[in-house]
Amino acid sequence: MKILTLTAQDMSHRSAVLSRLPDVDIEVLSSKGGTFPDTPRNRQLAAQHHTELVQNHSLRDVDAIFLDTFGDYGCDAIRSMTGLPVFGAGESTLTVARTLAPRFAIITIWPASMRFIYSERLRSSRAEDNCTGIIHVPQTPDQSVPPVERVRSAAQDCIHNLAAEAIVLGCTCMAGMFEQLSQTLPVPVICPARTGLAFTIAAAAGGWRTSTQFQQGSDGTRAACRSSSAPGGG
Repeated sequence: MKILTLTAQDMSHRSAVLSRLPDVDIEVLSSKGGTFPDTPRNRQLAAQHHTELVQNHSLRDVDAIFLDTFGDYGCDAIRSMTGLPVFGAGESTLTVARTLAPRFAIITIWPASMRFIYSERLRSSRAEDNCTGIIHVPQTPDQSVPPVERVRSAAQDCIHNLAAEAIVLGCTCMAGMFEQLSQTLPVPVICPARTGLAFTIAAAAGGWRTSTQFQQGSDGTRAACRSSSAPGGG
């Protein structure tokens, strides 16, 4: 099976997942060069960038598409446009988090100014009531404390003070921390890079496809996505 993956990351940290699945062909479509989604407007531009990348790329033999970003930029539009199973790292992770633990916390290296991305994903995934907190541990020039240790400390605070029963890593770029955190924290750690890829592979293996009702625009948002992303659309 072939999985088309839109990513701005190095795929090497997925090796632990892919090594168990020798029949999976990961085709990487670089999403570098798009607008950084640090405002709601720029988030829309990032979604448009993803949609255009897929629109201009051959989907021959592609069984499913994975958006390797917690913000799931362009996910609905790409589903509508292609009819293929399309999964974003964010929605996949929040679905799994709700299944594994009724209460979870999100820890991210992105600044608090980008909280709107997490709030929107939680609303869309109907997981707002399950999230005990969104904790920002932004990167700093001071490397005296390794980033993974700062994230671990934040996770321990979430477990003890926010009653978090699972920890969600808030960016696919945090995948390199997963092994250390999952081995040392007393609750499940959910990595969006791994989880989103696993969801997408499962969709391809299961022969899933996007509903034709979805493609036709079963509500205003999806209809608008289809209209704006169709070839020749504005």
